[in-house]
Amino acid sequence: QRVFDRLAVFAGAFDLLGWNDAGTRGLFFASSDDNKSRYLQVVDPAGKLSTLEVLKDTAWVGGPCGVCGGWYGPGSSRVWYISEADGFSHLYTIAADGSGKQQLTKGRWEVRDVDLSPDKRWFYLQTSEVSPFEQHLYRMPTAGGAMEKITTKSGRHNAVVSPDGQLVADVYCT
Repeated sequence: QRVFDRLAVFAGAFDLLGWNDAGTRGLFFASSDDNKSRYLQVVDPAGKLSTLEVLKDTAWVGGPCGVCGGWYGPGSSRVWYISEADGFSHLYTIAADGSGKQQLTKGRWEVRDVDLSPDKRWFYLQTSEVSPFEQHLYRMPTAGGAMEKITTKSGRHNAVVSPDGQLVADVYCT
């Protein structure tokens, strides 16, 4: 209750990203009413807020996957999220204490969607890396590294990987 009383004084919107595996920390984005500021925050059982990232822009913040994020790693010790910190929508990770920030994707293109595999070993990303007019599905180890392109035909793919990682449902247009 105390946590929500504190948050009520913030004018803007909240996007809840979920609890860590132990259920002891919550993760959320708080955005200003004018969409010019976004805060990635963790809240602990005592209601203490820790800010992991502040993103500000004179136009707006958000992007195509502006509220994508969640917990992963041993004991849910790390957070993954999408940020426009470099001017494009990309995948980042950071420890829950705010240390060890890593940018996993880079380039003059956008990450449009991200899913974490059920075994938490892979990120499945839909990006515009090929062209702003195309969207493809890739997978990348959660530790980072090369992205493996899964969809191959030209077009805008909207793909979902099955829970066991063996199948892909892919709807696309050329």
